[in-house]
Amino acid sequence: MHARAVGARGEADHAEVARLHCGRDVVAPEPAPAQQILGRDENATVGAASAARATREAVELGLHRAQYEPEDLGCTRWTLLFRRDLVTGMWKTLACAGLLVLGCKSGERKPEVALPKVAPETVVVSWSVVSRSDERDSMHAVLEAGREMVVMRRSPNGTMMSVSHEVSKDDYAELVGRLRELDCCALESTTRDRVRPSEAKPQLEIDFGDMACEVSLWDDEWLEGRAKECGFAFARLHKGGFVPDPPVDEPTP
Repeated sequence: MHARAVGARGEADHAEVARLHCGRDVVAPEPAPAQQILGRDENATVGAASAARATREAVELGLHRAQYEPEDLGCTRWTLLFRRDLVTGMWKTLACAGLLVLGCKSGERKPEVALPKVAPETVVVSWSVVSRSDERDSMHAVLEAGREMVVMRRSPNGTMMSVSHEVSKDDYAELVGRLRELDCCALESTTRDRVRPSEAKPQLEIDFGDMACEVSLWDDEWLEGRAKECGFAFARLHKGGFVPDPPVDEPTP
């Protein structure tokens, strides 16, 4: 029995084999037609061209990789080395700048202050307050040229207390420099009368040898302008208190 050839689909006429027991029963007398290898709708010439083009592209791709990949790897290594050297250089620059700043700071000198040229036991600065209130202690704070600070207090009931300590060189020089800078001896003592019964008249005394004065002002006058800065500069060092705020139950001048 023969099968009819289907010419429209490009198939050849072949005898139909009714029974095949194994692979050796079928022997190809000649190479298989191109239609059976390429498929029903493929042309042998087109298939061969496609296979050749695919092979050529594969070869070109292999050559391309072999040609450029080593250079790309080299560029990558060079880029990494460059970045590493750049970061290392930046860190070195920052470290050098930090050392330079520290060296400059350590080499900086504080402006020299003309310290009092007097005997060590000379009282160079003092602050005296005679209280006129039952709620305020009287106080006398003195600083000697030898940097000894003595603070004496007397409470309204008559209890006395005295505390002394040594002032550091830096604090001593800072106080002297500040009082000179403010020109505290240019302050003039008050000329007005007492306004409130409890108002006190603290006195600041300075003796730097080349600069000496006594300044007496009422409490509220010590709270104004340059007088406040002069009085507070010494109060920060003796820590015995400054001038209290005026009481709210008494009239202010």
